[in-house]
Amino acid sequence: MFLTLNPSGHKSIITSVAVSKDKKTVFTSGYDKIIKVWDAESMKLTDEIFGYCGKGLHGTIMAMDISPDNKYLAAAGILAPFDPLVYNPDIGNIRFYDLKTKKLSFLLEGPDNVVTFIAFSKDSKYLIAIPNSIYSDIQIWNIESKELAFSYRTNVKAVCAAFFENMIYLGLENGVIKQIDFHANKEIKSIKQHNDLVADIIISSDGNTIISGSIDFKINIYDKELNIRQSILNSSGVSTLDFSEDQKKFVCGKSMGSDSCTIYKLNSQNQFEFYCGIGGFQDLIRAAAFIGNDTVVLAGGKNHIVLFAAISNPSKIITTIQKSNGVTAYGVGIAESSKNIICFAKEKNAGKGFSTPTHVFDLITHEIKSISELANSRFSIPRTRMGSYSLVYSSGTNIYNYDSVLNLKYYGKAGYLASIPSVTSHKCYSFTCDSVIISGGREGSLKAYNFKGEEVSRFDAHLNDIYGLAVTQSDLCTPIPSENKRLVSCSADQMISIWDLNLVGKQKVIEPIASLYFTDDNEWIIWSPDGYYTASGNGAKYIGYIVNYGKDKDSRFYPFEQFDLKFNRPDIILDRLGIIDPKMKDAYYYAYLKRLKQMGIDTASIQSDLHLPEIEVQKPPAITRIPECAIKISASDSKYTLDRIKLYINGVAVYGINGLSIKPLKTKNYSDTIRFSLSSGNNHIQFSVLNTAGAESLKESFNVFLDVKQLQKTYIITVGISEYQDKQYNLNYAAKDASDMAKTLENRYKVNSEVNSVVILNTDATKQRLSALKKYLCDNTHTDDKVILFMAGHGLLDEKYNFIFANYDIDFMKPGNNGISYTEIESLLDSIPARKKILLIDACHSGEVDKDENYQQEVVSLDENITSRGALQVKYVNPLSQNSSYNTFELMKSLFSDLRKGTGTIVISSAGGTEFALEDDKWKNGVFTYSLLQGLESHDADLNNDGVILVDEIHQYTLQMVRKLTKGAQNPTVRQENTGFDFEF
Repeated sequence: MFLTLNPSGHKSIITSVAVSKDKKTVFTSGYDKIIKVWDAESMKLTDEIFGYCGKGLHGTIMAMDISPDNKYLAAAGILAPFDPLVYNPDIGNIRFYDLKTKKLSFLLEGPDNVVTFIAFSKDSKYLIAIPNSIYSDIQIWNIESKELAFSYRTNVKAVCAAFFENMIYLGLENGVIKQIDFHANKEIKSIKQHNDLVADIIISSDGNTIISGSIDFKINIYDKELNIRQSILNSSGVSTLDFSEDQKKFVCGKSMGSDSCTIYKLNSQNQFEFYCGIGGFQDLIRAAAFIGNDTVVLAGGKNHIVLFAAISNPSKIITTIQKSNGVTAYGVGIAESSKNIICFAKEKNAGKGFSTPTHVFDLITHEIKSISELANSRFSIPRTRMGSYSLVYSSGTNIYNYDSVLNLKYYGKAGYLASIPSVTSHKCYSFTCDSVIISGGREGSLKAYNFKGEEVSRFDAHLNDIYGLAVTQSDLCTPIPSENKRLVSCSADQMISIWDLNLVGKQKVIEPIASLYFTDDNEWIIWSPDGYYTASGNGAKYIGYIVNYGKDKDSRFYPFEQFDLKFNRPDIILDRLGIIDPKMKDAYYYAYLKRLKQMGIDTASIQSDLHLPEIEVQKPPAITRIPECAIKISASDSKYTLDRIKLYINGVAVYGINGLSIKPLKTKNYSDTIRFSLSSGNNHIQFSVLNTAGAESLKESFNVFLDVKQLQKTYIITVGISEYQDKQYNLNYAAKDASDMAKTLENRYKVNSEVNSVVILNTDATKQRLSALKKYLCDNTHTDDKVILFMAGHGLLDEKYNFIFANYDIDFMKPGNNGISYTEIESLLDSIPARKKILLIDACHSGEVDKDENYQQEVVSLDENITSRGALQVKYVNPLSQNSSYNTFELMKSLFSDLRKGTGTIVISSAGGTEFALEDDKWKNGVFTYSLLQGLESHDADLNNDGVILVDEIHQYTLQMVRKLTKGAQNPTVRQENTGFDFEF
């Protein structure tokens, strides 16, 4: 099991695109080791395929193809643990997936080297595999018998191939094309019509047209005997080719030169001519394919985008781009004042890692700032001179500079002291303070060399070209303490890694201390090689864990919450980074322990390997127009009987907080077809099973998109109590809050949906009346409906510090006797059909209380112009954290996602668990309600100005407004969140 980044798009080089023969599905893959599945019509990501993979390049997919009979998807690349110095016969394995189920069908033990190209024959009977070496055989496999049918070796590396009947056409690195009859084991013809590497060859369905493309910018069209019929000088080097379905067009991906790829069309003279260009790509387009005749899909570029282009009208091309929202850094640095502050460049404005930094990140405070905010700070850059020594770069012999050389020169001496050759180029390089040379190249190559030019260590983490690196520096008179000797690197894989330079020369392979990932909306993740991490509030959703079950079995991906309790450890990350503040590390550790206690988990169970039940789910189609869904599940446990099935859709408990009980069956094995309704749009579905010992299986997660717009109704329920039976506790504005909120929400929603509003005020707000709301919501709401429950009044704490909402006839001195508990409020929205559920509470103490602390409650009076919505003030008495400058409860809430699975309701509270909720004449409302109304009516809560106010945006806006208006005395909180399900308020 290992941690992996998994944003919605690709985060690293995309090597392959394959389109199913029915033109319904597109597959993309590459260095991030994930096969992503896209619906060709909607262009949405619908599924992902995970295979046996590991750290470094293990699992990289270099090539894919789909059999013409639409039965198999084949994938190959670096499919075993990879070390260039260690032979591994499994590295060239080829996986065959059942195209219908997307499950691994079988495995072939292919070439004994990295496989860079595969292709099926047109009759689907054979598959060719080309290794990345002249010392390994090109292989042709019989798919039905799963036996090797033919092998062939060239003295120049083969790059690509194409089948027609018993012929294969090989494109070589030196520009030669060979025609071979593999049935007769005979070379038929060899031609050289290119000046450089042949990147791709395609053959028409009738075999009469063969097209080759090269990085020499030439496209050649031949007849079936390889006689040239036409030659085209393309606007860029060619990287990939593909025919349209009717063979009248072909797409040409670019390797360098023009910023656009080109499409050519057959004219009336039977010649191909320029049809259109498709822009939007910077850098290499490695993969391209037609979907039918009028749509192409392109993949690649420095931002690893997947681009769908409708080209039926060449003067008006319509494009849809899918990409990761990760940030690519083009240069990095370390602050001279602190090893805990790094900088990075979001824009490329110089080569060799010298791009000007734009942002800084503090590894302790986790703040991301513009570089302009630290005007006086100095950061290290690549160091190409050290005393009398300098590094001199020499270009390679081909356009990619793979064979470039880095030379060490001493001032005043002729020639070079050492030369460091490369097969992956030298893209950036630097001296270290210990007279070591660090060089970063293509495909994640990052190495350390001594002054003799000998490799002494290899840094293993990056998957893509190294864009920048920097080391801690000082003047020649000031030695650097060993604990501060750091290397920081950035790559096209959107990762920044931090390394310990003390390990250079002591370890052959060095893993990073930690790696970082940033998104374009300033979320961040920091993780260690052994899977521990810390992340921003929404950052963790971009990571997960891959669990391997063997090279011949499918791997499974589990989102972060599956293992979050064990691996989300900010204290461990601080320790790995060498943060020496003991109080901070202790505070982080105690925040972690407090979190486990909140979740009802003991530390011993986290450290041990738990016995878990298992569940298997038969996934439905990824896109459907049928709202009703039926899914077959199978659950089992070898030790305990099964207790319940849990089903969550977009974080909402479909069977309520307790799940579907199967305990009465007293069985260790359970199978059934579960039927439920889908919501319009995306449905993130999670199944799990619990055993009678309380252990929950790993969740089976998948997405189903319902492509049907269903009628949405909005149910608004507002409760406000200003007049109580015990009149000494009357309020001024709580009832008005409920009326104002109902009016604003009705006006907001009546434009686009049917609105049903219930307003309950003062004497009507009894416990019996509020409890009846559950039946009303169960009987009337439907899957796509939205329910907003707003409550304003006094908030109290019982003797166990549980929140109690004060109903009209509550006993204020004994609120637990007849008040409405938070659990009872939450249950009003549990298991109702509606899935978009929001609970807003404008009352004192409505946030969560840290029950590990000691409190006392006493009657207090406030400023005569301000009223609080709490009868008693809660004060700390000998708090457990009194000797610490860190509040571990608040730290816990800021560091960790709340994984307690509730009803799926998003609960926003007006105040912290020990805070007042205030109302005042100047607001004519409670300050929380006033801020909500202002944000909605002015539309100022639309923080990103996209015309839509999301639930998270209204929370963020209200938090800022309330803090501002109360000068920090009142702080709204999200008492319960639904991670990953944010919808329009």
